Amino acid sequence: MKSDNAKKALVCLAIEQTLIKMGGITLLDKLSDILFKEYQTYMLDCYEQPEYLNKALKKLFGISHSIIVQSIRKELLYQQNQQPISDFLEKITE
Repeated sequence: MKSDNAKKALVCLAIEQTLIKMGGITLLDKLSDILFKEYQTYMLDCYEQPEYLNKALKKLFGISHSIIVQSIRKELLYQQNQQPISDFLEKITE
C-alpha cells in the first residue's frame, strides 16, 4: 500500500513539474480545471485513471499533447520499467 501511494505521488509530481516547466502554474491550473470540471477528479487521481489525463491533455494541447507526454515520460525515466508506472505511461500515450 505504501509503495502504491509513493508511486501515485511520484506520478503526480512528474505531471506537475512537466506542466510548470512548459507553461508555468497557469498551465497546471488549466489542466486541473479540466480534470475537475469534466471528470470530477484531481491530479493525484491520474495515476489510477490515466485515461482522464490523456483526454484532458488532448483537449488542452490538441495534437501537441504528445510533447507533454514525452516530458512526463522523461520525468519518470528511472521508474518507467515498474509495472504500474509503465501501464500509466502507456495509457496516457494512446
